[in-house]
Amino acid sequence: MFKIKNPSFVVIFVLGLLPNLSPAMFQFPSLTPSVIIDYELVSLGGQHYKYSYKITNQPSSSGTAAVKLIDIIFDKTLYNETTLSITTTGVLTTTWTEQLFFSIAGVDPIYEISSTTGLADNTSISGFSIEFDWLGAGIPAEQLFEIRDLNTFTRIEQGKTQTNQAPPVINPPPIIQGTANNVPTLSSWSFLILVFSLVIMVYLSKKLFIVQSVRFK
Repeated sequence: MFKIKNPSFVVIFVLGLLPNLSPAMFQFPSLTPSVIIDYELVSLGGQHYKYSYKITNQPSSSGTAAVKLIDIIFDKTLYNETTLSITTTGVLTTTWTEQLFFSIAGVDPIYEISSTTGLADNTSISGFSIEFDWLGAGIPAEQLFEIRDLNTFTRIEQGKTQTNQAPPVINPPPIIQGTANNVPTLSSWSFLILVFSLVIMVYLSKKLFIVQSVRFK
């Protein structure tokens, strides 16, 4: 077995190396994602909703490469994948490619956004949107997303979408005519006419009773 005969020599040797060590040798990869995806949730009635996304490629001192492929994942236990529908409009539809990949064994549906030029460092883009039916409890919330290399599809980064908006107002169902919420009421004139008609009917019935009484005496 190898033994160190003089431990103090090892200490002196290590201390001698310290001035030559670079701080970069002790730096670890940052856990802070370089890409942020904010979402806005819009209620379209019932369990039907729309996500609108804003994607930001955060500034980096090292100059982060342009983001060219983004996968937003829809958990098939929470989202009805048959109702997923891309609703992006405007110039984004000509500068970015959007695709839906439906679930296969072990893989949830994916909304993919890609571009050959991509989203440059320290820039953001908004307007991507998708509609869907919600299967879960409460209201839809954050989703997992992945940033991938456009050519190799290697995953570069992953994170969760986020929002700062208050929960959307859920519009109550419309009132159906004739229900307890919308029972028609009599106007003042209708009420007076009804009372007057009843008085006439009572008067005529009394007159008829008197005539019949006199006739059969």
